[in-house]
Amino acid sequence: LNSTIFVGDLDLLRRAHATREERVVLQTRLDADDGLVTGYLEWVQKDAVKKFLAQDEDNDEEAGDHAVDVVHGKEEGDPIGAENSRPRWMYWCARQLIEWFADPRISLGDINAVQHTHLCVTPGITVGFPPGTSVDAVPQHEHAKLLRAIEMEGGCGLTNNTDCLTMVQSFPMMAVRSRTATSAGMMGIELDPKDALPANKRKLLWKLVQSRHFYVSEEDMRRANSFLRDNVVEIALDNLKGQCTEGHSCKMSSKERLQRLVELKKYAAWETDTGGVDGGDEGDVNEVGKGNEEESEK
Repeated sequence: LNSTIFVGDLDLLRRAHATREERVVLQTRLDADDGLVTGYLEWVQKDAVKKFLAQDEDNDEEAGDHAVDVVHGKEEGDPIGAENSRPRWMYWCARQLIEWFADPRISLGDINAVQHTHLCVTPGITVGFPPGTSVDAVPQHEHAKLLRAIEMEGGCGLTNNTDCLTMVQSFPMMAVRSRTATSAGMMGIELDPKDALPANKRKLLWKLVQSRHFYVSEEDMRRANSFLRDNVVEIALDNLKGQCTEGHSCKMSSKERLQRLVELKKYAAWETDTGGVDGGDEGDVNEVGKGNEEESEK
């Protein structure tokens, strides 16, 4: 609470902080240029109450379809451990997301999807702990190492290490992540054609982003794409100021990419493409790109 807070309900934050010794505490990572699927936080909150307070399991139908965790071989929301003990802390994360790319040649930008096999994506990583556990008692790991570290070390008080982390998979896609010059890590800000999904799958992704799952309109995407195009040099300069400062990424490769954007003004001459996107019917996206398992911070 001693930090400078630019947006949000400060009174709500103070009330939450004041009751942290009496309530289950959840902390979720979400960068300002990313987003979570509608219902993600509600699902995590219900699952946390169930696991930390050992409440009877209900159907949770309104929180999403009951899905199977293919990574750990257990169903989401199942009781954790045969002895039904309460964990000292828990992690939740996702491995599947939509990626949106700013692109001067397409009015709405470009889109793709990624599903990692053994990696937590940054949007939506949540750590939780019940009354009696302090944040200092919870292990901290980089998102790229989180899943493996939990499997190897455990430490939440449950018999099976893998029960200390739940992979959320109850929605068509868990998050949307922007791959633009706003990214601190500057990784993959241009869609590589070899990684792109087939055109029909990407049409479904456009529909999914605009559906009740994310509520992002075409106009929203068009404005964002246009703003990034017109202000990319200023954005890159601002991003450079934050490199290697406390709490931010520090990679020479990121600084070099940002410096090139500024020096060459690569995107300053982008031309606006006024064409739209021919979307298909909304449906399940079953084939997604293979994620880079060595992915680092944005």
